[in-house]
Amino acid sequence: MSVGGSEAGRLRLGCALALCGALLVTGVGLALASDPSTYSLSVPLPAVLALLIAGYVAGSQYSLDYEFRRNSQSVTLVQLPLALGVQVVMPLVHVAARAVASLSFVVTQRQDPLKALYNLGSSCFEVGAATFAVSLVDGNQGPEHWIALYLGLLIG
Repeated sequence: MSVGGSEAGRLRLGCALALCGALLVTGVGLALASDPSTYSLSVPLPAVLALLIAGYVAGSQYSLDYEFRRNSQSVTLVQLPLALGVQVVMPLVHVAARAVASLSFVVTQRQDPLKALYNLGSSCFEVGAATFAVSLVDGNQGPEHWIALYLGLLIG
């Protein structure tokens, strides 16, 4: 391999690592900026975390595949535990649960380390964006809350 090719490869790897790190840091930062005082659970936290992690793992591994007008579509169900977690779990706990589920999925799928790091950063960003969007409506459970949740899921 030529020197220029290896230098370009290192630059590309550095940019990819910077993007992964930025996604991870931004997701955790948005979760930290969210208001954790609005969450109160009557169920023990380990039980909720176990259900949330199981929901994320199942949502990642199984997809809905359908065909409509000669176009094949595939949809994962990760947004369901994401939406539920935003409603009931503190933001940093939710980010941790999503990260554990993402890492367990990476291990079972034997992904490339760079792809695994990107998936981890992306999953933390989507949780952070959704929790931050919902925290902006200040605990209101009306239509504003659901619109914020939808926009947070869309951004993430």
